[in-house]
Amino acid sequence: MRNIHPTAIVHPKAELGDNVEIGAYSSVGEHVVIGDGTKLLHHAAVEGHTVIGRDNEIGSFSVIGGKPQDLKYK
Repeated sequence: MRNIHPTAIVHPKAELGDNVEIGAYSSVGEHVVIGDGTKLLHHAAVEGHTVIGRDNEIGSFSVIGGKPQDLKYK
């Protein structure tokens, strides 16, 4: 069973495993795969072509799969 907060935005093509929890104001993009038992805490964002395995916890205000804040990074 999935627990997706009503304020979360999850793209319909995103693949979510069993027992996934998506917190308030979080977002999950189109090309994202999230494994069983993973939790996204409030305000987390997962974007790009990102695969997250099982039983992970993504912290509040985290961005996974996005560009780094340091734009000089290559």
